Amino acid sequence: MLNDILITPRVESPRRELIERLAHQLELALDSPRGQSQPIGLTDLLEQLGAQLWDAAGLDPAKLADDLDAARDAQQPLRLVVTDPDTLAWPWETLYHGDDRLQFLAQHPWCILLRRLAGRGTNVPQALPRPFRLLLLLVASPEDLDAERSRLDYEQEEELLYTALDRPLARGEVVIDVAEDGCLETLWDRLRRNQYHAVILSMHGATACNAQQQAEWGLLFEDSRTGRARPVAGSDLAAGFDELPGTRPGLVMLSVCRTSRLEENQGVITSVAQRLHVGGIERVLGMRLSVLDAAAAALTAGLFEWLIAGLSVGRALSLARRELATGAWLADKSAGDHPRRDGPDSGKPAVDPCAQWTLPVLLDRTADGPLVDLQRQVDLRPVAALPERISGDGSLAMPQRATCERNPQVRVLGFRAPFELDRLYTLVDAAFPRHEPLALLRQAWAVRENGVRLTGFNSGR
Repeated sequence: MLNDILITPRVESPRRELIERLAHQLELALDSPRGQSQPIGLTDLLEQLGAQLWDAAGLDPAKLADDLDAARDAQQPLRLVVTDPDTLAWPWETLYHGDDRLQFLAQHPWCILLRRLAGRGTNVPQALPRPFRLLLLLVASPEDLDAERSRLDYEQEEELLYTALDRPLARGEVVIDVAEDGCLETLWDRLRRNQYHAVILSMHGATACNAQQQAEWGLLFEDSRTGRARPVAGSDLAAGFDELPGTRPGLVMLSVCRTSRLEENQGVITSVAQRLHVGGIERVLGMRLSVLDAAAAALTAGLFEWLIAGLSVGRALSLARRELATGAWLADKSAGDHPRRDGPDSGKPAVDPCAQWTLPVLLDRTADGPLVDLQRQVDLRPVAALPERISGDGSLAMPQRATCERNPQVRVLGFRAPFELDRLYTLVDAAFPRHEPLALLRQAWAVRENGVRLTGFNSGR
């Protein structure tokens, strides 16, 4: 049963100008979250903007609060659907009301905030059975990116994802298929040979030329021959998905910079997320602006933990966003150290000082639903324990669920260790940036017979 409320605002010129001015302030702060005199999440800008959006939407707070209570009782989330093309680019994720039952609606566990540019929103999405639950995590690190400033922290993203899904992985309920490189050809090859519940594309966004030689936003893949950056336009990526045989993934997650920027009609930039959404992908999740690596990794891990439990995509995102808003994703922060507000709101719980929770944008052309059909009977086979032995023939045996650095030189060196190991080692090579250790070798390569542990690469000599 659909439980949708369409947001079709009617905004006069003064309010429109105020909303756009506040939205621009938020955009500047989010583009440089570490460079603000006061973190944006600790100011009242989000509440100011959200309250203006609330008035523009014309929502009745008392009725909406009652509708959310009814949604909770019926176990059917309420969906707020933005379809108005004139206001589609506004940051509706900050929609806010001061009533304690409402607050930021995008964080409410029984409210889903989404955008719809195509589709009627009535089709029941596909739900594939267990134990398949496959995820494709494709992380691109082109060789010509600045090693210290531009490389994404894919290792943390993988670590958080594997940690969050450790139990279903051990039970054989989920398989994470990690691509060996960040090439577009690898993506299409995997999608043609396998059926996935979801695809995660974690990489940089960039300007690219499409098949018509027009500039538009795209994703930065690796060139299969050189390993260098290869921009792929969003329209070309959408066309590739459309040409895939069989069932396409029910969710494509774009954990990249600048992928969900939905411009006004007059704008020249069309986001990758919008291209995929209009091209027929059922659910597309992207980031409205540049996102911090740690926040993106935490969101991905939390989201897929809920999805594998059988929650709908919309509700899983609301719960993951809610957790992100606590600021728990900040590294090396205990619960008592999370940033808190000053002044009259100082008693409120910890918050995300960088407001990263406002960035995920969901585009959904369906009636929503889970990616996994938990009702179908399946034969779940527990996964065997990962091997802990390094073979003595001069090679390193990688376990099935492991991955290694996407740098081909690292792969060659890692698989052709030219020496015997008899104690704790850190392999050192100045040619490799210090953020490029062998991702999973650093976690648990223990050889019980002689106590060897390979800890990865370090750029120091």
